[in-house]
Amino acid sequence: MIDRPNFRQFWSDERLHSLSISLRDPANAAAFAEDFRAAFGRAGEFSIYTNSDLRRRVMEIFDQTFAVTSVLRAIAVVVAIAGVLLSLTTLVVEREREIGILRSQGASCGQVRGLILSEAAMIGLLSAVVGLLCGASMAMVLTWVINKAFFGWTIELRYPLGVLLSTPLWIIPAAVFAAWLPARRASLIPPARALRFE
Repeated sequence: MIDRPNFRQFWSDERLHSLSISLRDPANAAAFAEDFRAAFGRAGEFSIYTNSDLRRRVMEIFDQTFAVTSVLRAIAVVVAIAGVLLSLTTLVVEREREIGILRSQGASCGQVRGLILSEAAMIGLLSAVVGLLCGASMAMVLTWVINKAFFGWTIELRYPLGVLLSTPLWIIPAAVFAAWLPARRASLIPPARALRFE
């Protein structure tokens, strides 16, 4: 919204695009809107929003826009699980001789599995911490820099602490789940075959 004298000073345009009306009693906003439509907008050429309606509509648009991020997050989780699976499978193949030495020194299949699964848990914890730090930093940049630079306005920066604190609680189990097959493969490596070399 801009005051009409300021608008006329910079643009020679007498047309009106929108109008803001402040009521003494905001409780009468709905009745006023109906009266206005009955008097001036019989053909539906006016869009009338109270501040609460406008805010609700803006938040609906934001929610629709950010619904895409839920899909992207699901894709990112699937890709991350595949990444952990492939990385640990590669590590098991590369460390076959080391695993054979552990088995020949008396390590049980369960201990070898536990070793690989604990590595996966540490990968999950590290990725959760790094992801939270990067996400928090990106939120600050988007809110304090990019929004102001490109749109001229910004929104209040708030972190959903419940979601952030619960993130490691599902990332670590997801990493451990992804490591189950490599851990099983490592536990089944025969020590004699692993220690044989040319």
